[in-house]
Amino acid sequence: MTIINGEYIFQKQYNLSGGIAHDWDKRNAPFSFRAGGWGCGIAPTLEMVEEYECTDGASGKLDVSHPDGTLKRFENPLDLFEGKDPRLFGTVYLPGSPCKGSFVEIRRGLITPSGEKIESTQQPDAGETYVYNGVTYNVSGKDAGSDTGDQSKTGFYQKKFWDETLQDVNMGKSETPWVIFRLAEMYLNLAEAAIELGGKESEATDAINKIRERAGIKLLESADMTNVRHERKIELAFEGHRFWDMKRWRIAHLDVTNGGLNNFRGSALYPWLNLEDGKYTFEISNRTPKQLRIFLERNYYLRIEDDDMKSNPKLIQNPGYTN
Repeated sequence: MTIINGEYIFQKQYNLSGGIAHDWDKRNAPFSFRAGGWGCGIAPTLEMVEEYECTDGASGKLDVSHPDGTLKRFENPLDLFEGKDPRLFGTVYLPGSPCKGSFVEIRRGLITPSGEKIESTQQPDAGETYVYNGVTYNVSGKDAGSDTGDQSKTGFYQKKFWDETLQDVNMGKSETPWVIFRLAEMYLNLAEAAIELGGKESEATDAINKIRERAGIKLLESADMTNVRHERKIELAFEGHRFWDMKRWRIAHLDVTNGGLNNFRGSALYPWLNLEDGKYTFEISNRTPKQLRIFLERNYYLRIEDDDMKSNPKLIQNPGYTN
Protein backbone atom coordinates (compact mmCIF):
# COMPACT_ATOMS: atom_id res chain seq x y z
CA MET A 1 0.00 0.00 0.00
CA THR A 2 1.42 3.37 -1.03
CA ILE A 3 0.40 6.29 1.16
CA ILE A 4 0.60 9.73 -0.44
CA ASN A 5 1.08 12.69 1.91
CA GLY A 6 1.28 16.15 0.37
CA GLU A 7 3.18 17.43 3.41
CA TYR A 8 6.00 14.91 3.08
CA ILE A 9 8.97 15.72 0.86
CA PHE A 10 10.81 12.48 1.55
CA GLN A 11 9.44 9.49 3.44
CA LYS A 12 10.26 5.86 4.10
CA GLN A 13 7.51 3.63 2.74
CA TYR A 14 6.32 0.30 4.12
CA ASN A 15 4.28 -2.39 2.40
CA LEU A 16 2.95 -5.47 4.19
CA SER A 17 2.29 -7.46 1.03
CA GLY A 18 5.83 -6.68 -0.07
CA GLY A 19 7.21 -8.05 3.20
CA ILE A 20 8.30 -4.69 4.59
CA ALA A 21 6.23 -3.52 7.57
CA HIS A 22 6.89 -2.40 11.14
CA ASP A 23 5.60 -2.69 14.73
CA TRP A 24 4.67 0.89 15.62
CA ASP A 25 0.95 0.33 16.22
CA LYS A 26 1.47 -2.75 18.34
CA ARG A 27 4.20 -1.21 20.45
CA ASN A 28 2.46 2.13 21.08
CA ALA A 29 -1.24 1.29 21.31
CA PRO A 30 -3.14 2.61 24.34
CA PHE A 31 -3.68 -0.21 26.82
CA SER A 32 -7.16 -1.42 25.84
CA PHE A 33 -6.39 -1.12 22.11
CA ARG A 34 -3.23 -3.21 22.08
CA ALA A 35 -4.91 -6.57 21.38
CA GLY A 36 -3.12 -8.23 24.29
CA GLY A 37 0.50 -7.66 25.30
CA TRP A 38 3.02 -4.97 24.42
CA GLY A 39 1.62 -1.51 23.58
CA CYS A 40 1.85 1.57 25.79
CA GLY A 41 5.33 2.39 24.48
CA ILE A 42 5.32 6.21 24.55
CA ALA A 43 3.74 8.34 27.27
CA PRO A 44 4.02 12.10 26.64
CA THR A 45 4.52 14.19 29.77
CA LEU A 46 2.26 16.92 31.09
CA GLU A 47 5.01 19.44 30.30
CA MET A 48 4.82 18.46 26.63
CA VAL A 49 1.04 18.72 26.55
CA GLU A 50 1.16 22.19 28.11
CA GLU A 51 3.59 23.36 25.40
CA TYR A 52 0.60 23.48 23.04
CA GLU A 53 -0.96 26.93 23.31
CA CYS A 54 -4.63 27.80 23.05
CA THR A 55 -5.94 28.77 19.62
CA ASP A 56 -6.16 32.41 20.73
CA GLY A 57 -2.45 32.39 21.52
CA ALA A 58 -2.91 32.15 25.30
CA SER A 59 -0.66 29.94 27.41
CA GLY A 60 -1.29 26.21 27.20
CA LYS A 61 -0.93 25.80 30.96
CA LEU A 62 -3.81 23.63 32.17
CA ASP A 63 -5.95 25.20 34.88
CA VAL A 64 -7.49 22.46 37.00
CA SER A 65 -8.65 24.76 39.83
CA HIS A 66 -10.96 27.73 40.35
CA PRO A 67 -9.49 31.00 41.73
CA ASP A 68 -10.59 29.98 45.22
CA GLY A 69 -8.56 26.76 44.99
CA THR A 70 -11.45 24.35 44.56
CA LEU A 71 -11.05 21.84 41.78
CA LYS A 72 -12.93 22.31 38.53
CA ARG A 73 -15.35 19.51 37.65
CA PHE A 74 -15.85 18.20 34.12
CA GLU A 75 -18.56 16.04 32.58
CA ASN A 76 -15.96 14.70 30.15
CA PRO A 77 -12.23 14.75 31.00
CA LEU A 78 -11.53 15.91 27.44
CA ASP A 79 -13.31 19.19 28.27
CA LEU A 80 -10.20 20.28 30.22
CA PHE A 81 -8.41 20.72 26.89
CA GLU A 82 -11.08 22.80 25.16
CA GLY A 83 -9.61 25.54 23.01
CA LYS A 84 -6.13 24.04 22.77
CA ASP A 85 -4.00 24.04 19.62
CA PRO A 86 -5.61 21.49 17.23
CA ARG A 87 -2.20 19.90 16.72
CA LEU A 88 -2.35 18.59 20.28
CA PHE A 89 -5.38 16.44 19.46
CA GLY A 90 -3.58 14.96 16.46
CA THR A 91 -0.40 14.27 18.43
CA VAL A 92 -1.44 13.03 21.88
CA TYR A 93 -4.20 10.79 23.19
CA LEU A 94 -5.66 12.73 26.11
CA PRO A 95 -8.02 11.45 28.80
CA GLY A 96 -11.32 11.02 26.94
CA SER A 97 -9.87 11.20 23.41
CA PRO A 98 -11.95 9.30 20.83
CA CYS A 99 -10.23 6.22 19.41
CA LYS A 100 -11.44 3.47 17.07
CA GLY A 101 -15.13 3.97 17.83
CA SER A 102 -14.47 4.15 21.56
CA PHE A 103 -12.36 6.47 23.72
CA VAL A 104 -9.18 6.48 25.75
CA GLU A 105 -10.20 6.10 29.40
CA ILE A 106 -7.52 7.19 31.85
CA ARG A 107 -8.44 7.38 35.51
CA ARG A 108 -6.24 7.56 38.58
CA GLY A 109 -9.07 6.32 40.73
CA LEU A 110 -12.41 7.13 42.35
CA ILE A 111 -13.46 9.75 44.91
CA THR A 112 -16.37 8.93 47.21
CA PRO A 113 -18.93 11.57 48.32
CA SER A 114 -17.07 11.75 51.65
CA GLY A 115 -13.88 12.71 49.84
CA GLU A 116 -12.10 9.36 50.25
CA LYS A 117 -9.79 8.53 47.34
CA ILE A 118 -9.85 4.96 46.06
CA GLU A 119 -6.58 4.97 44.15
CA SER A 120 -5.71 2.45 41.47
CA THR A 121 -2.75 0.23 42.34
CA GLN A 122 -2.84 -2.21 39.41
CA GLN A 123 -3.02 -2.12 35.64
CA PRO A 124 -6.49 -1.85 34.06
CA ASP A 125 -7.05 -5.53 33.29
CA ALA A 126 -6.30 -6.68 36.85
CA GLY A 127 -9.96 -6.62 37.91
CA GLU A 128 -9.50 -3.95 40.58
CA THR A 129 -13.08 -2.89 41.35
CA TYR A 130 -15.06 -0.83 43.84
CA VAL A 131 -18.80 -1.06 44.52
CA TYR A 132 -20.82 2.09 45.19
CA ASN A 133 -24.62 2.19 45.41
CA GLY A 134 -24.79 -1.25 43.86
CA VAL A 135 -22.69 -0.26 40.85
CA THR A 136 -19.31 -1.91 40.28
CA TYR A 137 -16.59 0.43 39.01
CA ASN A 138 -13.19 -0.40 37.59
CA VAL A 139 -10.95 1.69 39.83
CA SER A 140 -8.70 2.67 36.95
CA GLY A 141 -9.91 3.46 33.47
CA LYS A 142 -9.58 0.81 30.81
CA ASP A 143 -6.39 2.45 29.52
CA ALA A 144 -4.40 3.71 32.52
CA GLY A 145 -4.47 4.53 36.18
CA SER A 146 -1.72 3.33 38.50
CA ASP A 147 2.06 3.62 38.44
CA THR A 148 2.48 -0.14 38.03
CA GLY A 149 2.12 -2.43 35.04
CA ASP A 150 2.41 -1.55 31.37
CA GLN A 151 0.04 1.39 30.99
CA SER A 152 0.95 5.08 30.69
CA LYS A 153 2.26 6.59 33.91
CA THR A 154 1.67 10.20 32.81
CA GLY A 155 -2.00 10.19 31.82
CA PHE A 156 -1.27 10.44 28.07
CA TYR A 157 -0.38 8.31 25.06
CA GLN A 158 1.19 9.25 21.76
CA LYS A 159 -1.29 9.50 18.90
CA LYS A 160 0.92 10.78 16.08
CA PHE A 161 1.66 7.96 13.60
CA TRP A 162 -0.78 5.56 15.31
CA ASP A 163 -3.13 4.09 12.68
CA GLU A 164 -6.70 3.89 13.98
CA THR A 165 -7.84 2.18 10.75
CA LEU A 166 -5.54 -0.80 11.28
CA GLN A 167 -7.62 -3.89 12.04
CA ASP A 168 -4.77 -6.26 12.92
CA VAL A 169 -2.82 -4.48 15.66
CA ASN A 170 0.07 -6.90 15.84
CA MET A 171 3.79 -7.10 15.31
CA GLY A 172 4.89 -6.49 11.74
CA LYS A 173 1.48 -5.24 10.53
CA SER A 174 2.04 -1.48 10.35
CA GLU A 175 2.47 0.34 7.03
CA THR A 176 2.43 3.99 8.14
CA PRO A 177 5.34 5.76 6.39
CA TRP A 178 8.07 7.46 8.41
CA VAL A 179 8.76 11.07 7.55
CA ILE A 180 12.34 12.05 6.70
CA PHE A 181 11.76 15.60 5.43
CA ARG A 182 8.49 17.52 5.35
CA LEU A 183 7.36 20.99 4.39
CA ALA A 184 6.86 22.34 7.93
CA GLU A 185 10.47 21.56 8.78
CA MET A 186 11.60 23.56 5.76
CA TYR A 187 9.63 26.59 6.98
CA LEU A 188 11.12 26.17 10.46
CA ASN A 189 14.64 25.85 9.05
CA LEU A 190 14.05 29.06 7.10
CA ALA A 191 12.76 30.84 10.21
CA GLU A 192 15.76 29.77 12.30
CA ALA A 193 18.25 30.82 9.62
CA ALA A 194 16.53 34.20 9.26
CA ILE A 195 16.77 34.84 13.01
CA GLU A 196 20.41 33.75 13.18
CA LEU A 197 21.34 36.02 10.27
CA GLY A 198 19.73 39.01 11.98
CA GLY A 199 17.61 41.71 10.44
CA LYS A 200 15.26 39.17 8.89
CA GLU A 201 12.77 38.74 11.74
CA SER A 202 9.79 39.52 9.49
CA GLU A 203 10.82 36.70 7.18
CA ALA A 204 11.06 34.35 10.16
CA THR A 205 7.63 35.44 11.37
CA ASP A 206 6.07 34.82 7.98
CA ALA A 207 7.58 31.33 7.82
CA ILE A 208 6.31 30.34 11.26
CA ASN A 209 2.88 31.79 10.53
CA LYS A 210 2.56 29.53 7.48
CA ILE A 211 2.50 26.64 9.93
CA ARG A 212 0.33 28.29 12.57
CA GLU A 213 -2.23 29.37 9.99
CA ARG A 214 -2.57 25.83 8.73
CA ALA A 215 -2.93 24.58 12.31
CA GLY A 216 -5.70 27.09 13.07
CA ILE A 217 -3.92 28.98 15.82
CA LYS A 218 -3.36 32.71 16.33
CA LEU A 219 -0.61 34.14 14.15
CA LEU A 220 2.50 35.76 15.61
CA GLU A 221 3.04 39.49 15.26
CA SER A 222 6.81 39.00 15.50
CA ALA A 223 9.17 36.11 16.09
CA ASP A 224 12.48 35.51 17.83
CA MET A 225 14.55 32.39 18.51
CA THR A 226 12.31 31.45 21.43
CA ASN A 227 9.35 31.27 19.04
CA VAL A 228 11.33 29.19 16.56
CA ARG A 229 12.39 26.68 19.18
CA HIS A 230 8.90 26.46 20.63
CA GLU A 231 7.31 25.90 17.23
CA ARG A 232 9.82 23.19 16.36
CA LYS A 233 9.06 21.41 19.63
CA ILE A 234 5.34 21.11 19.01
CA GLU A 235 5.15 20.91 15.22
CA LEU A 236 7.88 18.27 14.93
CA ALA A 237 6.99 16.44 18.15
CA PHE A 238 7.96 12.75 18.23
CA GLU A 239 9.63 12.92 14.83
CA GLY A 240 13.17 12.51 16.14
CA HIS A 241 14.27 16.15 16.12
CA ARG A 242 14.12 17.45 19.68
CA PHE A 243 17.18 15.72 21.18
CA TRP A 244 19.38 16.75 18.27
CA ASP A 245 17.99 20.29 18.28
CA MET A 246 18.92 20.67 21.95
CA LYS A 247 22.43 19.39 21.24
CA ARG A 248 22.75 21.69 18.23
CA TRP A 249 21.66 24.69 20.30
CA ARG A 250 23.98 23.66 23.14
CA ILE A 251 21.23 23.78 25.74
CA ALA A 252 20.87 20.08 26.60
CA HIS A 253 23.33 20.28 29.53
CA LEU A 254 21.39 23.07 31.21
CA ASP A 255 19.05 22.44 34.12
CA VAL A 256 15.43 21.89 33.17
CA THR A 257 14.55 25.21 34.81
CA ASN A 258 16.76 26.89 32.19
CA GLY A 259 15.36 24.95 29.25
CA GLY A 260 17.78 22.01 29.33
CA LEU A 261 17.48 18.27 29.93
CA ASN A 262 19.24 17.96 33.27
CA ASN A 263 17.00 17.01 36.19
CA PHE A 264 13.93 16.57 33.99
CA ARG A 265 11.61 13.79 35.14
CA GLY A 266 8.24 14.76 33.74
CA SER A 267 4.89 15.34 35.42
CA ALA A 268 1.59 13.53 35.13
CA LEU A 269 -2.07 14.49 34.96
CA TYR A 270 -4.32 12.33 37.13
CA PRO A 271 -8.06 12.31 36.36
CA TRP A 272 -10.34 11.24 39.22
CA LEU A 273 -13.96 10.12 38.80
CA ASN A 274 -16.22 11.57 41.51
CA LEU A 275 -18.89 9.02 42.42
CA GLU A 276 -21.16 11.72 43.83
CA ASP A 277 -21.98 13.27 40.45
CA GLY A 278 -20.03 11.27 37.86
CA LYS A 279 -17.81 14.24 37.05
CA TYR A 280 -14.03 14.39 36.78
CA THR A 281 -11.50 16.43 38.72
CA PHE A 282 -7.77 16.54 38.01
CA GLU A 283 -4.59 16.35 40.05
CA ILE A 284 -1.17 17.36 38.72
CA SER A 285 1.65 15.19 40.02
CA ASN A 286 5.43 15.27 39.72
CA ARG A 287 5.87 11.80 41.22
CA THR A 288 5.91 9.86 37.99
CA PRO A 289 8.14 6.74 38.17
CA LYS A 290 10.44 8.01 35.45
CA GLN A 291 14.22 8.31 35.50
CA LEU A 292 15.77 11.69 36.16
CA ARG A 293 17.41 12.90 32.95
CA ILE A 294 21.13 13.65 33.07
CA PHE A 295 23.04 15.22 30.17
CA LEU A 296 26.74 15.94 30.70
CA GLU A 297 28.60 18.53 28.62
CA ARG A 298 30.82 15.78 27.27
CA ASN A 299 27.71 14.21 25.70
CA TYR A 300 27.94 16.80 22.96
CA TYR A 301 30.93 14.84 21.68
CA LEU A 302 31.96 11.24 21.07
CA ARG A 303 34.91 9.62 22.79
CA ILE A 304 37.78 8.96 20.40
CA GLU A 305 38.59 5.24 20.60
CA ASP A 306 41.92 4.10 22.08
CA ASP A 307 43.13 2.57 18.83
CA ASP A 308 42.56 5.84 17.02
CA MET A 309 44.33 7.81 19.76
CA LYS A 310 47.35 5.47 19.56
CA SER A 311 47.50 5.73 15.78
CA ASN A 312 48.17 9.45 15.95
CA PRO A 313 50.01 10.93 18.95
CA LYS A 314 48.87 14.41 17.95
CA LEU A 315 45.21 13.57 18.51
CA ILE A 316 43.60 15.25 21.53
CA GLN A 317 40.77 13.45 23.27
CA ASN A 318 37.42 15.20 23.17
CA PRO A 319 36.45 17.33 26.21
CA GLY A 320 35.22 15.34 29.19
CA TYR A 321 36.93 12.08 28.25
CA THR A 322 40.27 10.81 29.52
CA ASN A 323 42.96 9.36 27.27
